[in-house]
Amino acid sequence: MSQKIELKAACELVEKYHMLDGAEKVLCAVSGGADSMCLLVFLSEILPKKGVQLAAAHFNHKLRGDESERDERFVSDFCESRGIELIVDSADVASLSKQSGRSVEDAARHARYAFLEKTARELGVDRIATAHTVDDQLETILMNLARGSGTKGLAGIPPVRGMIIRPFLAVGREEILSYLAERQIPHVEDSTNELDDAARNAVRHKVVPALKDIYPFIADNAFRASQLIRADDEFLDELAEKRFSAFTCSEKEVVVTIEALASEPAPIMSRLVILAGNRFGISLSQTHVESVLRLALSSDPSASLSLPEGLKAYRKYSELHFSKEIEGSRSFPETELIPGQWVEIKELGRAFFLSSDPDTSKINGSFNIFFFKKRAVCGKILVRPRKTGDTFKPDPRGCRKTLKKLFIEKKIPLSERELIFVVADDTGVLFVEGFGADERVLNDPGDERIAVAVKNI
Repeated sequence: MSQKIELKAACELVEKYHMLDGAEKVLCAVSGGADSMCLLVFLSEILPKKGVQLAAAHFNHKLRGDESERDERFVSDFCESRGIELIVDSADVASLSKQSGRSVEDAARHARYAFLEKTARELGVDRIATAHTVDDQLETILMNLARGSGTKGLAGIPPVRGMIIRPFLAVGREEILSYLAERQIPHVEDSTNELDDAARNAVRHKVVPALKDIYPFIADNAFRASQLIRADDEFLDELAEKRFSAFTCSEKEVVVTIEALASEPAPIMSRLVILAGNRFGISLSQTHVESVLRLALSSDPSASLSLPEGLKAYRKYSELHFSKEIEGSRSFPETELIPGQWVEIKELGRAFFLSSDPDTSKINGSFNIFFFKKRAVCGKILVRPRKTGDTFKPDPRGCRKTLKKLFIEKKIPLSERELIFVVADDTGVLFVEGFGADERVLNDPGDERIAVAVKNI
């Protein structure tokens, strides 16, 4: 009698998402449970028809003692009986969990996927197939909904992610068990699946059954909804990528004008911020995204915000900048100038030369040279960053202002102010880069002068 159960939903998903297009070899992740054993047999039936080879991989998490060893032996014996190439590895996931600070479930997932990707590289396979089902999809969507996820979370598990394919995302548990029974395929049960000590198991054993009593087809409906949400999300992502291409990007920073960002609809603005984080390999949460947008749209032209992994977002008046540089470290040490010697300040990329000789011909004329009235200078001459309370009066007809107020008036970004050098003596400011000399040391005809030259290094 011919077999009737062919897992049509899986076959349709494989075709819809082009899961096997161009593939030469597929690696199937096999735990020994019903879902993965069904996937292994399903692939062993359809792949030869497409001229694609099959290999299997089993990862022993060392979490269930003898039961873990039993599962490994079971998968090894089955693959050997079917002539399926199998790669096996193991790790003490409980120890990995303690070392990394991750939950046992999360540590197991990271270790398992690292093993699968490593095995895929060694075997030269094109795809890694995992046995996530429509019920796994429902559980994931419900958990993400409870966490307050956006569209990506509500779209659930993607059918394809890189080289990982999930042909069973539209297949339910009952269909899988019927498929195995009809073909007389054995499987093992994971005893930990019966415990409610993990959030997913609690959702699986309490929440999902209650929902299915009210909505029997909720898993199928959730899968269809996830496909619709994913299509919308991918469209918005693509649109945001196009907008992001207009941003100014370098290895050190990402820059966008506030006007350009604010002109976008809210879903695109959020994605643009996420893309800026991704540029530095950093995933920003929705909370971080909202904080960045509040900063960008605020009235503070010099606001800044610390984000994960050393990333900073900050305003430069009409621009929003993302940078991994920590602004607090962007300064330079106070340095005393020595008459007749070049003194380097590496943080500024500049060298300074102090001369009290009225004949400045010894200083190369291509350098910037500033002159001060000698009799108005008191004590040591220093090059330093601005200090709180520094005041400056460049024009005798003008009024004295704090450097902070001058910088604000000139719209000098906060992130650049600490690298503007000040030449000062024991009394106060003599000269400010970009503004000139203080009126106290301006030269009158016949005055004896002090010269300070500056060059790039």
